[in-house]
Amino acid sequence: MSSILKTLLDENVLLDVRNLVKHFPVYGGVFRRVVAYVRAVDGVTFGIRAGETLAVVGESGSGKTTLAKTILRVYEPTSGNIFFDVPLEIRRRMSEGWGLPEKLAELYDLSKFDGNRLKSIRRRMQIVYQDPSSSLNPRMLVKDIIAEPVRIHKLKLDVDHHVRELLTRVGMGEEHMYRYPHELSGGQRQRVAIARALSTNPDFVVLDEPTSAVDVSVRVQILNLLKELQRQMRLTYMFITHDLNVVDYIANRVMIMYLGKMMEFGERALIFDKPSHPYTEALLSAIPVADPFTRRKRIILKGEIPSPVKPPQGCPFSTRCPYVRERCLKEPPPLTELRNGQFTACFYPLS
Repeated sequence: MSSILKTLLDENVLLDVRNLVKHFPVYGGVFRRVVAYVRAVDGVTFGIRAGETLAVVGESGSGKTTLAKTILRVYEPTSGNIFFDVPLEIRRRMSEGWGLPEKLAELYDLSKFDGNRLKSIRRRMQIVYQDPSSSLNPRMLVKDIIAEPVRIHKLKLDVDHHVRELLTRVGMGEEHMYRYPHELSGGQRQRVAIARALSTNPDFVVLDEPTSAVDVSVRVQILNLLKELQRQMRLTYMFITHDLNVVDYIANRVMIMYLGKMMEFGERALIFDKPSHPYTEALLSAIPVADPFTRRKRIILKGEIPSPVKPPQGCPFSTRCPYVRERCLKEPPPLTELRNGQFTACFYPLS
């Protein structure tokens, strides 16, 4: 059993993702045949504990949002397994051979769900999108936006009372129920989006850069709100961002992604203090230091992320890595445990 799989045997693991792959076909020619594939997510394995916040970090094009949407089955996975809220004994059996008997897989593997079973699990897994201006229906009142998931899932609730309660939880009032999204500020629209995601009482919420579309003055308010909601409702977050200051404030653990693959994974404090992957080191070097007398060496990565259609033969980061060696160009590094709970995909991890 690989060391990353051992972490999935934690009894508190809520989401268990194994070797998840999402490739998009590229069509070409007169007959529109498949000529290549975009390797958006390429063999990612990790787990999220109940009640924690896992931050997924990387540049644009690294596969963060595609990973989240594949887990939620917005995109159909090309291959791999997505296990949600599986009993520990069953996960132990899975880890013995990476698989499950077909009947058990149908019970627990989200990648095999369809119809009503997929709909029922989606009630427990929700998402808050990056831009509320585009994710909220401009023709619907706030009360109807928040109530829509309740009606779709046919939950037996007093809908108006439930909407009022959710608005109160996110720091808004009853007077906002009869407004349209364009009548609200950016921060208020994001609060409505959060309330909508919470309307089905989910266990797991994907937060896709929820603070990037709001003013700087509102960001801390939104982050504090998310932390308070997590405490009150015992929520588990998958927080997608490129802002490492936000990660430092809200995350328990961090996953660094690059070109569809995991580069580093571990506890937030350990990764911020002792990054083991050159890509993580470069990202951390870009964080501004509040002390004007303290200087941090800035690592400038040259070039752009390679095309996911034709990724490098060896390490995905080899074309931009300042420490690249010959071996890095020839073979992809496996994900190995460097310290307790800290994993890195690098042949020559930083000391």
